[in-house]
Amino acid sequence: MGNNTLYGFTDAYWARSIDDCKSTSGYLIFFGQTLISWKSNKQRIVARSSIKAEYKALADGTAEVI
Repeated sequence: MGNNTLYGFTDAYWARSIDDCKSTSGYLIFFGQTLISWKSNKQRIVARSSIKAEYKALADGTAEVI
């Protein structure tokens, strides 16, 4: 990773919660090699597919970068 580059990584784990079938998602934001922001939480919605869970994680990570 370069020193002046902004990087973002997102991921989701579909239907992680046995109780309510909600997915867990998160993101990491780096500036160079320094972690500047991160978050991991249960999604507020029930995703009907793993792609939708991943898309929600990507949207949250993108909003944080912006």
